[in-house]
Amino acid sequence: MDWLSLIDQVVTKDKEDGETESPDTSNGQAWDELEKPEGELDDFEIAWLLCVLETLSLQLSILHARAPDQTQQSSGSSAKKLLDVIEKTISQLKESRTFDHLHTTVVEELKRRKEDLHVERSNEENERRIRQLQSQIRSNDKIKMRDVNKKQEIIASLKDEVQNLIAKSESRMRYVNRWHNALQGENLMRCENAEIELKWQLESLTNRYNNEIIVNDKICAFLTGQIEALERDLSDWKEKYSVEMKRRTERISQLQKKARKQQFKLQELKSLFNDRQKEMEDYLKFKEERRAEEERERFINECATKIQAWWRGTMVRKGLGPYKRRKKAPKDKKKKVK
Repeated sequence: MDWLSLIDQVVTKDKEDGETESPDTSNGQAWDELEKPEGELDDFEIAWLLCVLETLSLQLSILHARAPDQTQQSSGSSAKKLLDVIEKTISQLKESRTFDHLHTTVVEELKRRKEDLHVERSNEENERRIRQLQSQIRSNDKIKMRDVNKKQEIIASLKDEVQNLIAKSESRMRYVNRWHNALQGENLMRCENAEIELKWQLESLTNRYNNEIIVNDKICAFLTGQIEALERDLSDWKEKYSVEMKRRTERISQLQKKARKQQFKLQELKSLFNDRQKEMEDYLKFKEERRAEEERERFINECATKIQAWWRGTMVRKGLGPYKRRKKAPKDKKKKVK
């Protein structure tokens, strides 16, 4: 995108924004797509841009002068800002042959308009939410009023039930008082009878207690004599235990010595047994090897005998060697001819 087309878009956007009250979202997106040109302008482009910007500044001054006073007050700040931007852009074009200030101002203005649009939409959404909540509050108030009326009816009904219960409870209390008085007289009679019974039991238990004391004294005397006898027996058994433990200890010591000797003898016998066992195994192995050798020699002799018999038979049948057939005499041939 070259510098001339960018200026055309800027001027066109300024005109469209002046004609409409609120920026469109698609125009904001188009401004975002503008890229900052790189490099410097040539003399023709600078002259053309200066001419366009001066014409635009003049037109803005004329429009601002012709506008009514109220319109001037409302749009004076916007027109002044636009004129300042145009003047700074003209100055920048003359000095550095670029219009970065114009591009930056346009981008900032678009951001501000987007923020204003976002705030406006947020306010609309909040207002819609407020209206919805107000409607919901009114609906809840109606529901609560119905609930309050129902609860008041329930309270009135409960008050009636309470009055009925109070009346019933008063009549029941009068009945309970009469029943309590009768029960109290009955309990008093029972307590007197129980007291007489308990006095009789107390006398019986006193006599039993005295008898138990006498029996306890006799049992204690008997147990004391038994304990003394057991203590004497215990001392005797302790002496017997010490004597017997000494004798058993000596016996155990002797048996342990004897066991060690027998263990040593057992080890010798095991060693001797292992030696004899090894000799027997060696003998059995030698015997088995000799039997296998004899079996092999017998098998070889049988095979050799069979081979010799077969060979002898073959020589006899074929007439080989000493078994070769001899030729007969001529006389025998003549006899055969006759």
